[in-house]
Amino acid sequence: MNTPLPGSSLSLVVPPELDGQRLDSLLAALVPGLSRSAAAHAVEGGFVALAGVPCLKTARRLATGDLVQYTSPPLLEPTAAPEDLPLNVLYEDGSLAVLDKAPGMVVHPARGHASGTLVNALVFRWGLTPGVGDLRPGIVHRLDKGTSGLLVVARNAQAKEALQQDFLGRRVEKIYLALCLGVPKADAGFCDAPIERHPRDRKRYTSRTGEGRSALTEWKVLHRGPGLSLLAIRLHTGRTHQIRVHLSDLGFPVACDEDYGGLAFGRVNTRPLRDLLARQQRPLLHATSLAFTHPVSGDQMRFCAPPPPDMQEVLAQAFGAEARAELTDSRRLGSVLGGLFGLLPLGDGLDAGLHAAPQVDDLFEG
Repeated sequence: MNTPLPGSSLSLVVPPELDGQRLDSLLAALVPGLSRSAAAHAVEGGFVALAGVPCLKTARRLATGDLVQYTSPPLLEPTAAPEDLPLNVLYEDGSLAVLDKAPGMVVHPARGHASGTLVNALVFRWGLTPGVGDLRPGIVHRLDKGTSGLLVVARNAQAKEALQQDFLGRRVEKIYLALCLGVPKADAGFCDAPIERHPRDRKRYTSRTGEGRSALTEWKVLHRGPGLSLLAIRLHTGRTHQIRVHLSDLGFPVACDEDYGGLAFGRVNTRPLRDLLARQQRPLLHATSLAFTHPVSGDQMRFCAPPPPDMQEVLAQAFGAEARAELTDSRRLGSVLGGLFGLLPLGDGLDAGLHAAPQVDDLFEG
């Protein structure tokens, strides 16, 4: 069987040897040229049906004789045009760059965001050229539109392949700061609930069904305030919306996250702070620390970036000037995170809080 053309459909019957397989795995096994990742995107995009009924669950288990209809998604055209957009580049060499993404910037073109993305800026700055159907040149991991913070991007194919393998192998360490509504009783904890697309709202995800892809989030309390808390989050997997979903389902959602319960400002005990939160335009979540192995030199690299001004203003009012000073100084922040998670301290060298360190843990984010 040849690889199906875009827009063409296949009807598949589950054979006995694939009884009990997940839907995405079965499609990868039966559709020529289809990877499991591409199969999962097809399922989540509504291109797969079971006995004529659309199925959006990649982890759905199938039985011998089940009828699966697969429609090959259309090819994306390379529309990532170069655009001269501001970028906060913290480090760059011939293989990669580390950026501090501003809140509100979409990482790559997608439906509703054909321009103004990080990829458009990368194409302009470094001439990264998208291939056929590739709207993500240089991109090896993502942050949500509203999330600020550190991203590593590849500047050539060799670096991209190596970094992608490190992310897939969970050899990249990522730590976030999350301002949350509510105050956890414990000082630290884990959430290991699997995550899947929400059964009724396809723009959201949930960990309440007990199904989906495995997900592990580690959290520790940095500061407690009047109905608010600041958590340091270490991801051990990298599912879409993982931090936002897990914290919401644990009962302390990311503040100002309208999709996951972060607008319940009545939990905050002071009126000025509630008013300040109401003026925020995005979930107060920041990717603050990133560590990985350089794909060419093999050097172990670690970076730390303080939260941006919008988040700093809220942190100062919620936890005081000393907390703000701690959280806006790269070296102090790196030291605090190192103490929490057992990381080696930031080394001497680069400016703006960018310092190499001889340790990288196994973390991954999609």
